Amino acid sequence: MPAQVQQKLRKARQFLLASNFAQALPCYQKLSQLCSTDAVIWFEYGSAAAGLRNRELADRAWHKSDRTGSAKRRIDHSDWPSIPGSTRAGQGSFLLCSGRE
Repeated sequence: MPAQVQQKLRKARQFLLASNFAQALPCYQKLSQLCSTDAVIWFEYGSAAAGLRNRELADRAWHKSDRTGSAKRRIDHSDWPSIPGSTRAGQGSFLLCSGRE
């Protein structure tokens, strides 16, 4: 993943973890366009949408996270912080794409 994209992802995560969903959402929207095969970005995008109670967008992003990935590695995210409105955080595992590393 290019350094510029990593920087954008760190910024988006800071917003997400601070429950600043209104600022996180457009960051993840851009990231999902830059890294369309990165399941983690799609998952976090869905979490930001859920924080704003946008269930339709959250579900679409989470489904994209589940379907996305070329490496098809699984990671456990049970230790992730709980995201308000999220039904996925802390439940089982999901698909992680190695993407553009």
